[in-house]
Amino acid sequence: MLDVRTGGYSGMEIDLAGRIAEEIGVDTVSFTPVTAATHGQLLDSGDIDMVIATFTITDERRLSWNFTTPYYTDAVSLLVKKGSGIESYADLDGKRIGVSTGSTSREALIAAAAENGVKLGAGSFREYATYPEIKAALDARRVDAFCVDGSILAGYLDSTTEILSSVRFSPQNYGIATKLSNTGLAGYLDSLIQTWLEDGTIDSLIQANGVVESYNQ
Repeated sequence: MLDVRTGGYSGMEIDLAGRIAEEIGVDTVSFTPVTAATHGQLLDSGDIDMVIATFTITDERRLSWNFTTPYYTDAVSLLVKKGSGIESYADLDGKRIGVSTGSTSREALIAAAAENGVKLGAGSFREYATYPEIKAALDARRVDAFCVDGSILAGYLDSTTEILSSVRFSPQNYGIATKLSNTGLAGYLDSLIQTWLEDGTIDSLIQANGVVESYNQ
């Protein structure tokens, strides 16, 4: 994650990228900020070699990019203002929910709400290009909830907000994505991830960065 205060990058996935660089023998890692709408484009154009940025694996996305074995499983949740009165799916009726353009969060929330007897239509959602824009909309009360994976929401948690533990759904498997034609790199990365899952390296990165344990459905 980019720390806007220092201009540097930190977090589990940054550390994971550093470990990969060590294995490859690369001294310097160049980081490029991506969004849900741009990460695939940047891979396809060759501007970046891999995406390690909470990129959820789906069958549809596998048709466009290679993915490693999941290195982490998150779940979608909601960030709301304290005292918002939103505590359950039922409380979302009539509320405005901010989501990122191109993400899977909107469809996931619609499905989860329906399973709990709540119907959310297109009018319930407001789309934004970046996560900071959604947080700004939440602070300005233009939306009532910020919906995305919990690990992302944690980066926007402050003294005025809370993440709803009562609304947690749709497990999201994160994998390292590479260009579909780059099968050699994809295979190498998958081998690394499988090894690090088995020997505890991934768990140590999760613990070192204070990330919650992988979600179990």
